[in-house]
Amino acid sequence: MTGKVKSYNPSTRYGFITSGGVDFRFHKNDWELRLPPAVGMEVEFLKILTGKGMRAVGVRGTNDDARN
Repeated sequence: MTGKVKSYNPSTRYGFITSGGVDFRFHKNDWELRLPPAVGMEVEFLKILTGKGMRAVGVRGTNDDARN
């Protein structure tokens, strides 16, 4: 899936990616880019359903995003 970083809190290391009107929670450990998460970054990810809702894992930059 693709989406954009909606928010990220460096103190908790959690954030949200939005895609198609759905928010996916992610943790910094799921982040595979060299740069830290920033609002508006376009990313690709896998989605999984957890007890706390939808989660993004394996988060990477999109092919057209030079920040990989």
